[in-house]
Amino acid sequence: MTIKCKVKSKTPLACNTYKILLSPEEKVQFQAGQYLMIVMGEKDKRPFFIANAPSNEGDDLELHIGAAEHNAYAIEVVEAMKLALNNNSEIVIDVPHGDAWFRDDSKRPVMFNCGWYRIQLYPFHFEILH
Repeated sequence: MTIKCKVKSKTPLACNTYKILLSPEEKVQFQAGQYLMIVMGEKDKRPFFIANAPSNEGDDLELHIGAAEHNAYAIEVVEAMKLALNNNSEIVIDVPHGDAWFRDDSKRPVMFNCGWYRIQLYPFHFEILH
């Protein structure tokens, strides 16, 4: 589902990592571990994990985007967020995506899997074992 969002803030978390707060025009239903796609163009959608919990008190969506100088893919998204914030314009997201979330009612064992990429800790993923 595509939804328009206002960019509420862009805050540096580290030298090349930014916290982006998006305010969607309608409440977004998602599970922990899912991601959204930033629509940069008709055939250009870029995936980023949703950093906040689904039970977040507000309706905002939080992203943590690592955008080092050599990573044009992410830098272009951060620049688009900055432009939308400065111009009070909207960006478009496609959400939710991904099937890697914890299911409370599952009888299967759970394997906890997480990883580091440079200084950025990606959200935790649960992989259901068969």
